[in-house]
Amino acid sequence: MKDNGFEARICNKTFLYVKKTFLGRIGQVYYPTSRVSIPSNVGFCDIHGLLEPLPYATKTDYNNIVHVDLSRPSDTILKWLDKQRRWGIRKALQRGAVAYCAETKDAFNDFWDMYSATAKRRNNALTSKRFLEKIFRKKDLAKLFIVEAKNQTIGAYLTLYSNELARHFHSGFLREFREFHPNELGHYHAVQYFQEKGLKVYDMGGAGKAPKSGEFKIGWGKLITIYYCQFHNSKILTIAIRNYNKTRNWVRKHHPR
Repeated sequence: MKDNGFEARICNKTFLYVKKTFLGRIGQVYYPTSRVSIPSNVGFCDIHGLLEPLPYATKTDYNNIVHVDLSRPSDTILKWLDKQRRWGIRKALQRGAVAYCAETKDAFNDFWDMYSATAKRRNNALTSKRFLEKIFRKKDLAKLFIVEAKNQTIGAYLTLYSNELARHFHSGFLREFREFHPNELGHYHAVQYFQEKGLKVYDMGGAGKAPKSGEFKIGWGKLITIYYCQFHNSKILTIAIRNYNKTRNWVRKHHPR
């Protein structure tokens, strides 16, 4: 956020970012754990990660995320997983797939190839390679997990971690190697790694507004509904930000760097 021109303010586990624009000051808040106090001179603010919606918000939306409880022993975590996930992990190992933590430039390049190909296949916007490589180099913030089979990389999973929580950030895999279940093995290896490091939660990320049984992320852990709220006192600023985000996403999708 600092790289994008925001001032960072931290209070306990609440993060407030404020930026001055020619239309007014804007802000974003992430994972608030107490009452959110927005500076009076901030004309637009996004708040992410609320467990309950704020009644005085201008706009409210929500998503579901999946949290794997890492406070339990590793064998207990495996037993708790959905039987389809356990089956995928077992088959991956039986068929010769391996997973490990990687820190080399070649490993990052493999990750980028997997991630960009997967995003294109799913018609998703791409986060820039320059930014992801910068994150990857911060060893106290990010870990990259690689899955290999038949002497080649078939899956790559970039995660973020801090204090007690780790989170899946971006990933990709080769569809032609689906029988080796790279997704199951990659995420399970990350779960094992962070559990051994003493972290408490592995966040699988968004599962959508109406997750269904059988979807990949369902069956890994606890489903949690989180809310996103927005405040604004300037319709012009809100429209400008909305159009900026649409343009940025279009550029990221069609002209990734």
